Parts: sequence; C-alpha cells; structure tokens
Amino acid sequence: KAAITASARGHQVTLLEKKGELGGMLRYIVREAHKEGVQRLLGYYLAQIEKHDIQVLLNTEATPELVKSLKPDAIITMDWLAENIVGSVPEFGELTEEAQKLVQLQDIDIDETTATEN
Repeated sequence: KAAITASARGHQVTLLEKKGELGGMLRYIVREAHKEGVQRLLGYYLAQIEKHDIQVLLNTEATPELVKSLKPDAIITMDWLAENIVGSVPEFGELTEEAQKLVQLQDIDIDETTATEN
C-alpha cells in the first residue's frame, strides 16, 4: 500500500523483494479456506502496482550497497511496520524520523491510542 500511495503522489518507486513474488504474508493466508477476500485484496494490490508503473525487483535482497546505489529519497521497510504496529501504537513524536516519513507517506493518523488509515 505504501508503494502504491507514494507512486500515486508522483514519486518514483522501486520495490525490492527478497523472494520470487510479491505478497508477503498474504500469499500464505490465501491458501487457507474461505479467504477469497484476501485473494481479491492481493490481486488488487498487484494490479495497482502494475498500473502505477512501480519498478519491482524480485529475488533481490536490499543490501546496503544496493540501496545506496539506488540513491533513494526515502526508504520504507516492512521491518518498521512489524516492530511498531504490533502492540501499543506510539505517539507520532516518539517515532524516528524515518518512521515519521512512513506515517506521513501513508496518511496514517497516530494519537495516543489509535492508528487508522485515511
């Protein structure tokens, strides 16, 4: 979603995926019974990535050397999401500068108790 949002706002986006396909945990969830909604969501995201002309590099590990060679203006990682969304939601001022950029990029409202996407 972050890549789609950034691209829609005019940013050039490159996705680095260590595995051979996009989808992360959604790829595992869709294998369960009665997960047609998740399958549709995954299909929607993949179609939006293609529609927004987002560069996707599969089977590519985001090494420091590779990331530096891309000369990014900003970096969004799933590691940050995993560490900061599970459990209590921090206040915006408690986030690192990089995390604040991610929150702003995704239009996530953060206060003391909730995080909701606009």
